[in-house]
Amino acid sequence: MGEPSHTLLLVDDEIDLLEILATRFEMAGYKVFTATNGRQALQILEKEHIDLVVTDVQMPEVTGIQLLDAIRAKNAALPAVIFITGYSTITAEVAYDKGVQAVFSKPFDFKNLLACVKKFLSANSERLRPRDFRESLQTKFSVSFDNLKHAQDAHLLNIGKGGFFMGMDLELLPAVDTKVEFHIRFNQGLAEIKGQGIVRWIRKESENNLPVGCGVEFEELDENSSAQVIALINSIRTGKYIPRS
Repeated sequence: MGEPSHTLLLVDDEIDLLEILATRFEMAGYKVFTATNGRQALQILEKEHIDLVVTDVQMPEVTGIQLLDAIRAKNAALPAVIFITGYSTITAEVAYDKGVQAVFSKPFDFKNLLACVKKFLSANSERLRPRDFRESLQTKFSVSFDNLKHAQDAHLLNIGKGGFFMGMDLELLPAVDTKVEFHIRFNQGLAEIKGQGIVRWIRKESENNLPVGCGVEFEELDENSSAQVIALINSIRTGKYIPRS
């Protein structure tokens, strides 16, 4: 059951789907507001405290993308925003860079959406609780940098609220949705970032000074680096969930 204090805003111009989602989330214990377009959603956000927004992307008047931009202009991290879409011109790479926490394609499994909502209503310290890894994944990478700033300036690594971009050679790129193991070490400052994650998008060609690479969402952090990484995430002022570079 959802916590009574958690309030959701569901936004979709498909009325039947909107009503079904509202009923299911209410049955799961959440307080739910609904809107049929982004303009209505913005009006609700002005009046009500909303913990998480689930919004369609393609809508009349104000799109889900414009709604997201308006939300992030006011607060870099809150409320959490999840995109649901049948067809959209926005790529996963751009969506996560703008601050979306998850992207679902229609049709989707409600159980998966509900699990995702529960995940993003928990604090980073709970969602990314430290783990002592016993599983060794087939897809893994280990890299070293002088420090985080040098890696960022070289566009080889950048960290967002929920994951990181890693520049790498084309032949080493993992597939989207691959679970990966990572170990990123620094000679100065932050000691390391170690854990497991999910590849959410890949860039196969460099474009506009953005190198080939992939965006990885944090899933689990090693117990030795968890506290430092969570502190770093909480200090990031940008709303980018997984930065493009």
